[in-house]
Amino acid sequence: MTETHLTFPIDQLLEQKTTLLLTEIAEADDATFYAKRLGFVIEELAEAGVEHFFVKAVEIAEVGTVLKTLINTGIASAQKTMLAVIKRVMKRSSHEQIQSYASYIDQLMIQLTFEE
Repeated sequence: MTETHLTFPIDQLLEQKTTLLLTEIAEADDATFYAKRLGFVIEELAEAGVEHFFVKAVEIAEVGTVLKTLINTGIASAQKTMLAVIKRVMKRSSHEQIQSYASYIDQLMIQLTFEE
């Protein structure tokens, strides 16, 4: 079966932080200890995705200042809501669920090399 995937880049610091946390969770006797940190990493990954897929597209389209301000306000509001939901979900997640979230994120991470 062939699937098409969209990807977005993450900076090296976020990659290192994510990889380290995913390893710690995979090896943990109690993954719930890492729930809060995982929530913050998920938020950072989501922000990187929004930046790549939406904010960059808006910049390329060269929208006006008023529309750009409206878009940035909307994104900031959505991110605050998303963080609140992530915190709630992480707080109520079991060891197995935290490990499942981490495993899924690990499966999504790929490294691509581009020639310059």
